[in-house]
Amino acid sequence: MAPPAPRTPADARRAESRAPLQLFADRIVRLTTRINRAKLLEDFEAWLIQAGYMTLKAILSWPLDRTEEISGILVSYGRSLFRAGAAYYRYSETINAVAAARPGIRRHLGSAWDLAFAWLSEEPHAHHKALPKGVLLAVLAAALSWGWLREAAVFALAWAGLLRIGEALNAYRRDLILPRDAAPGTDFVLLQISSPKTRGTLRRRFKTLQERLGLASPDGGAHFDLASFRPGGATWMLTMTENPDLVRRRGRWLSTRVMEIYLQEVQAATYLPSLSTERRAVLQQASEAFSSILAKAIFFIDSNIPQAAWYYLLSDRKSAWSKKKGVVVGY
Repeated sequence: MAPPAPRTPADARRAESRAPLQLFADRIVRLTTRINRAKLLEDFEAWLIQAGYMTLKAILSWPLDRTEEISGILVSYGRSLFRAGAAYYRYSETINAVAAARPGIRRHLGSAWDLAFAWLSEEPHAHHKALPKGVLLAVLAAALSWGWLREAAVFALAWAGLLRIGEALNAYRRDLILPRDAAPGTDFVLLQISSPKTRGTLRRRFKTLQERLGLASPDGGAHFDLASFRPGGATWMLTMTENPDLVRRRGRWLSTRVMEIYLQEVQAATYLPSLSTERRAVLQQASEAFSSILAKAIFFIDSNIPQAAWYYLLSDRKSAWSKKKGVVVGY
């Protein structure tokens, strides 16, 4: 059968723009993720054959009343990976890959995920640290002081929207629906999410901001990375609402159990008390100054003042958080 032809000039333009694209009937967006999962399925099938099972294709063709058996096989595979010293992601991503290969069995893999959570309880996974709200505001205040508007916008959007950092980086203005773009009475922001792209300069600038705020490890590494915004925002939202279903929907996690991997209520609550008195004071002062600095930044934009001049306009030698104490800017 011949494919349908464009019926209108608009159809023809869309067809031309879509020519290099290829759609896949799965939830995976990133090509690297798809490639990695394909390799994990190859490893899983090799284990199946060695262990005396059928091929992966044959197992996935079983009727739905045998899906629990598939989950049981994944449990056996997980135990073998655990004993072989494999990294946790190899097992969790194998489960995700199997579920993506046959979406209908996704909700029948409970025992496989039970083993995954047992794995984590015995050998806790090194998650990205959740970025507390106070640290976020301090970082935003510093970024605005340096005139780094786009960086501040991406940080705030990723944290408040529970976004993967690549989702925020790949967004255009047309993807961001502000209240003024929507129907009257709308008081929230929506972001249409497309595939992520490189992080690049943003990672270096986030590290620089942390260094100037004293959030650096003895080895020179930063306390947080770009993946810290998503769990940070999710943890704060759960603390404020005590509604895990709301957080799961906002974060677009498939299940509450998957979401729980990201939530770090204790770590977020205890991070600031773990810092020195001087560092806590710096962060608190920077965090409290955020609202005022934001107001001045808006004034500077409306007044067409170059961003390169913001640091000097906001500086105050009499400030309690001056450069001498290792902070970005006085206020």
